[in-house]
Order: sequence, then structure tokens, then C-alpha cells
Amino acid sequence: MKKLIILAVLIFGGYKLYAIGAFDSLPFLKKPGAFDADGKAMVRLFVGPGCEAVCGEIESMLQTRRVTYDLVDISTPEGAQYGVQRYPLIQVGNDSAVGGRWEIVGALAKNLGPDVLSRSERLALQNHFDDDGRALVVLYGTEWCAFCKKQRAYFESNNIPYIELDPEKSEAAKTAYTILQGNGYPLSYVGYQRFDGYKEGEIKAAVAAIR
Repeated sequence: MKKLIILAVLIFGGYKLYAIGAFDSLPFLKKPGAFDADGKAMVRLFVGPGCEAVCGEIESMLQTRRVTYDLVDISTPEGAQYGVQRYPLIQVGNDSAVGGRWEIVGALAKNLGPDVLSRSERLALQNHFDDDGRALVVLYGTEWCAFCKKQRAYFESNNIPYIELDPEKSEAAKTAYTILQGNGYPLSYVGYQRFDGYKEGEIKAAVAAIR
């Protein structure tokens, strides 16, 4: 019985040290995602050799949106501990995005709130949430688009409720689609999370996360 009590104390003590980041210098014990000492989502940008132009654009975007971030160069010994292979990679809380602007914007807004968005972006994305702030599934599509038809069928066969906005029939939908720089159909969103083209498992996982 005494051994069990000692073991329980050691486990609890180890957990508390882990929770406050006492083991963060050990790469094999690093907590997943990007969080500060208080457990709040933070932003971590991974860069590497040959990434000066693209990584610079992402840094500029973060600075314009007044987002504080940690810059990690994976070519350094400290940066190599994260085991990141692709870059530029941005981590925000448990979310990550490789390069794509709107994927980054979505991850920022999801974890840090709508203040990181521009006024036009907030207006375009407000229809992606219900009156209580819960994320909705939104499909930007047209009647003639074959993959839009396939995306609708996927939603319906998987019991995924969705709202469809047709930029060719609605001026409001067209404005939102333009602001979001849509460049093809279908374009789907789950709240702030963006999916270009026909998607299956990725959207299903995003929907499961909000239910």
C-alpha cells in the first residue's frame, strides 16, 4: 500500500511538472501544439533555408495583424528538436498550416479570435457561425459545378448539415467569395477552417471536432 501511495505521488508530481513546462527542453517530452505557460494558444512560425521571401511574407502578415509569435529556425540545433520537415509551418494552439494564407488566417482566428481578421474578412466570415457563435458548414458552389454536386452528396450521405451560398445567384455570396479570394468550386468552410476543392475525410474530421 505504501508503495502505491509513493507511486501515485511521483506520477502526480511528474504530471504537474509536465503541465508547467518543466520538461519542455526535452524534445521527446514536448507538449504537442503551441501553448504558453498558462495553456493559452500561442503562435509559432517555423522557417528554414531558402524561405526568406515566403517566410518574410508570413511574418509581415502576422505583424500587420498585430499577432505575437515565436520564430523557430529548423536549421538550428534548438529548432531541429521539433522534428519539423516542411516549412514555412505555422502552429497556433493545436492547429497548423503549411504556407497557405487562408489556412493561416483560419487557424489564427479559430484560436485567437476574430480581432486578428480585417473588417472585410469578419464580414465575409460572419455567416459561417450561428447566433450562438457555433461553427457552421458552408459550401460556396454553383449549379453547373460537377464537384459541387459531389460535395453536396457527400454532406448528405454523411448527415452533415450545411449552408450553400451561390456566388452566381447572390450578391452577398459573391462579395464574400471575392473577399475570401475563392479561385474555384467547391469552396467549403467549417467555421474559419477552409477547404478548397472536393474534400471528404478532412471535412468530416473538422465537423466532428465542432460537434
